[in-house]
Amino acid sequence: MVIVTGASRGIGKTIALTFAKAGATLVLAARTEDDLLRVASTIEGMGCHVLPIRADVTVERDVSAMITATLNRFGRVDILINNAGVWMMKSLQDTSLADWERLLNLNVTGVFLCSRAVVRPMIEQGGGQIITVASISGLEASAMMSAYCASKFGVVGFARAIAEELRPYNIRVHVICPGEVANSRYDHDRRPPEELKMLSTSDVADLTLYLSTLPPHIVIDEVVIRPRKG
Repeated sequence: MVIVTGASRGIGKTIALTFAKAGATLVLAARTEDDLLRVASTIEGMGCHVLPIRADVTVERDVSAMITATLNRFGRVDILINNAGVWMMKSLQDTSLADWERLLNLNVTGVFLCSRAVVRPMIEQGGGQIITVASISGLEASAMMSAYCASKFGVVGFARAIAEELRPYNIRVHVICPGEVANSRYDHDRRPPEELKMLSTSDVADLTLYLSTLPPHIVIDEVVIRPRKG
């Protein structure tokens, strides 16, 4: 049973569809209800059990309601995929306090709230997995992206810390740090990702699925995936 946040578009949508093709039972969470219901309808058409939930991962009561609905419907949470996030490129001088708070709330606080919420049910059932889609910007600094880098460095540090904390409970924590991905920001450009020198959303989704299938004795805390430039 897999929860995917930010599942209505981009990487999250592709992750949801990839897991559905593998036969997973899914809970899909996002703020954009119409898009979310369209993804859920597609997955239902594939013969999979799916529960779409409109939720803002930065709101504690929304996250609590999402986990309660999941447990009421399916009785367990095997995998949480923290994918919801936001990207921004601005100079430090042009970054407003509202910009800063928006990035930290969605990219860091959302991951914290969702991860914290699944720990108790995962401990009670004997284990689970938390997979967070971060960014190469959580490992490498870039000009004009100070707020975004700060949020993703925070996510990577958080994932590393809870990986150590939760390991005794058989909860594996993975963080994926992709390079630039040809997601919905590039819908105006019809060239294939490899021509754009970017990763596709499927590249990230396939890696996420791979991590979810690792046997319990294998631990991969962090994965960096980059597009081939040459």
